[in-house]
Amino acid sequence: MDVDAANDAAIARLLANEDGGDDEEEYSLDADELEYAACAPECLSEPGLKAHGRLSPDPVPAEAGHVAPDQHQLTASGRRKRKDTGKQRTTSRSWSSGEESLFLEALDLHGRDWKKCAEHLVTRDPRAVTSHAQKHFIKLLLRGEALPEAVAASGAGYTLSGRPLDPNCASARAYGLRPDAFHRVAADGKLTVGIHVTSLEMEAEPAGVVKRLPKASAALSAAKRGRKKRGSSDSEDEGRALAPAFPAAAEGSSPAEPTEYSKARPRRQGGQRAVMGDTSESLDLTCPKEFVGPPGSAAPLAQPFAVVTSSQARLVMDFHAHLSGYEVIGLLGGRYEAGRRVLHVDEAYPCRRAQGSDSGTSVELDPASQVEATTAMSARGQAAVGWYHSHPVFEARPSQKDNENQRNYQALCHDPEAGLAPWVGAIVSPYDASLPSTASQIRMWVVRTSAGRLTPFSIRSQGAEAGPASAHDDTLSSLRAALVAQRDDPSRVRLGAVWRGYTRLVQGHPDGPPLTKLEKLQGALAAHLASQGQRDALFSWLLDAVHEEWGVDLQPLAAAKAEAVPAETGEVCHCEPGLNLSGESCAASAGAAEAPPPGGRPSLGLT
Repeated sequence: MDVDAANDAAIARLLANEDGGDDEEEYSLDADELEYAACAPECLSEPGLKAHGRLSPDPVPAEAGHVAPDQHQLTASGRRKRKDTGKQRTTSRSWSSGEESLFLEALDLHGRDWKKCAEHLVTRDPRAVTSHAQKHFIKLLLRGEALPEAVAASGAGYTLSGRPLDPNCASARAYGLRPDAFHRVAADGKLTVGIHVTSLEMEAEPAGVVKRLPKASAALSAAKRGRKKRGSSDSEDEGRALAPAFPAAAEGSSPAEPTEYSKARPRRQGGQRAVMGDTSESLDLTCPKEFVGPPGSAAPLAQPFAVVTSSQARLVMDFHAHLSGYEVIGLLGGRYEAGRRVLHVDEAYPCRRAQGSDSGTSVELDPASQVEATTAMSARGQAAVGWYHSHPVFEARPSQKDNENQRNYQALCHDPEAGLAPWVGAIVSPYDASLPSTASQIRMWVVRTSAGRLTPFSIRSQGAEAGPASAHDDTLSSLRAALVAQRDDPSRVRLGAVWRGYTRLVQGHPDGPPLTKLEKLQGALAAHLASQGQRDALFSWLLDAVHEEWGVDLQPLAAAKAEAVPAETGEVCHCEPGLNLSGESCAASAGAAEAPPPGGRPSLGLT
């Protein structure tokens, strides 16, 4: 039997089994089958089927308690038959007006409890209800209408889960969301980033997206049935049948530019084996585990060493992370007490990113900047004890690549006598819209390797005791160094832009007026300072430093916000600590106001 004959016989068996022997019924290829057909003709022979995993090469002995399927339950290719093979498949039907009324009642009564909604309708199962609900939510969004109260109670996002809807995801487009209609609703101010949607920008559908035309699979089947009359091969038939669904790219054209969201979006949680010394490009976020027991106690599951972090280091890391939409990077200087197993993180040293590593999802350290930072540490009697970087718009969980970088750093400073590596990593998340307040999320972590698999562990840190007076000047120098490092950054943050449309989240619900990124920065820095006077002094210095280093005058914005601060009338002020841009404390602001010292240099009182 020649190749074409074997090819025809294999296709005939597939069609007969998958269609239940009904030649009049259309055969619809799924994505897996299209990929399988693309291997023709060689993989349709028995050796080819085995090579591509479509036919088991050798019988596999059944495990205890496992019943192997009967031969009549398998297709000619060795796969299980569909349960409805040979039966008349139920065609989809539209929703009646009565079902629609019951559906709306179910949403008002049960919200996102899809099982109860299905029981209320009786005629639809939960899967049909969820599909219809997503279409309904998209329609409400495009009409600028809020979700039903019972639905919004579990989340104001226009999704089945209640989380904010990503307007650029493929499923949103599949359910009818279009850029022109979405932008009209967004322009009306009815959508809030982080609550209803993840972004107010919806990209036009990128060129080159594969669209499967209606009846494409039928055309492919027809082409296969009649190809012998034309003497053509499978691959030629597929090309003719599906050619309209794959638009040809112009000669010399470049791939479509990824959207801003796709560059900065969080990746799915994942675990991946890594070989010591190698680094991958995996940006999957991982979930750090928690140590058990007192830090530095040498217990098997205890944190290997205690960590003491100064507020100066936290403030500088936090400040640096707020300056760029790309990830920033820096080093941590301090010392390690081997006898007590205590790692002191005394200062943060902002560094430049390596050329070509401008990205919202990854960053590399510039070698020259690393030398400058370590030289400055040596001059202050410190050593490098860690590194930090930012996740600008998503949570402070390490990616797989972050874990691999941390592993390599730990290998470089491993202490064979103590059997540990005194080195920590830190991640700062400044502009995550899901933050409950203006305070940034800062996470420290280390990794352990077991059977070749990296596992991240969160590090618990405590504050340091009061440091020397010279630390104040060092802090201001580090803050200015961060401004200089981001002066020519292509993604330098516009501090006057709006960060999000509310001040805080109270039990998952937005509260308070919109915040600019300048207010977000001020509120974040306030968390590291002891009193309102120190916060006001630092903010005044910050406005001048930004004007000097970036040439951006933020005084008008600060003055406009100061006029909106309520006067001391005895009413309760709902400002976050540090959000009073007037330079004077509100009636309810925590901490006594302290006047800045003469000379304009703030006394920060950092530890």
